[in-house]
Amino acid sequence: MPKLTTNPQAESFYGVSPYIGMGNNPVLMVDPDGEFVLAAFIIGAIAGGFSGYKVAEAKGYDLGDLKGWAYMLGGAAIGGISGSLGAGVAAGGGAMANTTGIVMGSYSNSVGMALLSGGMIDPSLSIGGASYNFKTGEFGYLGKKGNSTLENVGYAFGALGNVSDILAGKEPGEVQLNTEKSDAIGHSSLTKVGETNPQNSIVSVGPDPGGLPKSEFLNPMKTHGATNDWKNYVDAGKNVNKIKVKGVNFERIVKYGAKLDKSVKYNTFFSSCSTHCARAMSISGVPTIGIHPFVVNAQIYLRSIGVRPIIYSHFLLNEN
Repeated sequence: MPKLTTNPQAESFYGVSPYIGMGNNPVLMVDPDGEFVLAAFIIGAIAGGFSGYKVAEAKGYDLGDLKGWAYMLGGAAIGGISGSLGAGVAAGGGAMANTTGIVMGSYSNSVGMALLSGGMIDPSLSIGGASYNFKTGEFGYLGKKGNSTLENVGYAFGALGNVSDILAGKEPGEVQLNTEKSDAIGHSSLTKVGETNPQNSIVSVGPDPGGLPKSEFLNPMKTHGATNDWKNYVDAGKNVNKIKVKGVNFERIVKYGAKLDKSVKYNTFFSSCSTHCARAMSISGVPTIGIHPFVVNAQIYLRSIGVRPIIYSHFLLNEN
């Protein structure tokens, strides 16, 4: 959401194009997958279109005027491109990928909007939990006095991106999430990418052989013996979804799995296959909520196609 000023002149800083060199810069590592690019562009375009509408409104135009639509469509284009850029950088999965994606996306969006608005929007830069306004020289950050609720939400998501990068480490790796879907219960497991052995897992928690009585399945007070050697279902054909998860601290996931090998109890809500997979990914740089295998799968799938609130956090900052 843009912060509009009354300055009608764009300063010379606005003349710096945020898109120069994108096509031949290997550092950006933009994900070429069409589904990913489309999702990232749509999210950015929606946010950018709203910013363009606010610019038009400040200039005295509405949707009944062609100029109002021109500003809105221009904002959508800027937001779509910057959203794709930021998410594409993050998708590379390298060191500090989330933070770099936020920086690239926020900078290209704010400079583009500064050009579109003729100087009514200040060029700025978000680094996640904080931001910098190039025109005023002011810093913004999570919890700063005067922040709106949306700004604090944006900074909170950005800060989560910073923390995720720290947890992912200097050399992030990959892991594979496997979701068995033959019934409503399902199963979540983490393995090496491309694993073919259904008994070779990093994290795959289930109740001890003999299973969990159906009468106790939904009882959060019941805890049972468990194993981290439950079948991972990589050989289940159409009954398993496999998703490569980039940007994780692979060694930390392995260590988490090793602790489960030594001792683990099973509880449907607090110590299940999905909760342990989610925790392993969360402490390794990919925040995940482990409610149910299908919910975990949905979160990682959306992340894989560019639906990452962390990366679009800068759109919620009025400084942008």
